[in-house]
Amino acid sequence: MFGDSRLKGPVSRLGFVVPVIFVALSIVEAMITGKPLYSALAFGAFFVILGVTEYVRTRLLVYLVLGLIFGTNTWHSLARFTGPPLSAQTYAAHLLVSLVALLVAWPVVSRNERLDRNARRLFRLAAEQVHEAANGFTPRPYATRAGECSREDAVGLARLLSAQHIVKPRYQEDGVLLTFSMGISPLREPDPAAISYVSLGFDGAISVHIARSDYALYKERLTFDRICASMAEVFRRFLEYYRRGLDSRIASDLKSGSLVP
Repeated sequence: MFGDSRLKGPVSRLGFVVPVIFVALSIVEAMITGKPLYSALAFGAFFVILGVTEYVRTRLLVYLVLGLIFGTNTWHSLARFTGPPLSAQTYAAHLLVSLVALLVAWPVVSRNERLDRNARRLFRLAAEQVHEAANGFTPRPYATRAGECSREDAVGLARLLSAQHIVKPRYQEDGVLLTFSMGISPLREPDPAAISYVSLGFDGAISVHIARSDYALYKERLTFDRICASMAEVFRRFLEYYRRGLDSRIASDLKSGSLVP
């Protein structure tokens, strides 16, 4: 009942649509005026705005840097129309800087995008079992139990989910925090209260904290305790899969949006 359609889409999705629109506009403008001046200026502004927006959302500086570099690089592409101090040589140098910046930043951007995508899948799975829309956000963690859970099980599951870019684990004396978020990046390692997490204790205790910013991305005020209980069930199921050696079932459930019996 409650699936991806219940989540607000990320602004970054526009990054795949808007460039195509601007390229088409620049071609039309070049055919009419002989130079794509206004479309290039607008295209560069789009990169800058997207970089700022993603930085504010994720708190990762790489998005801001890439946005500024690719925005100014787009403006710099007008060098052959504007003349000094811009030139084909300075544009080529700027293009090289952009390429180097992308190569350096790509591992962080790639991992964060996969964490973000899987966080949305986690919240979709949690919403699947919730059929009530009442009682909004509460900041308190939701506590339950996973049953028997050894240190080896908890650490092993954390490493598996980290390798699959589903969570960013934080190891503690009495358990593991499995952090995830559709906003502030877990790679930023913010205060755990600012993002969502499932705390898996070595004694089998499970505590679920869903951040206000993540809960706000649901289009309806789904019953908060039910969302937390459902998220606990998702990770309880993942722990069961790990114990039984059914690691592939985790990715399968995430992609299908349903916990298969």
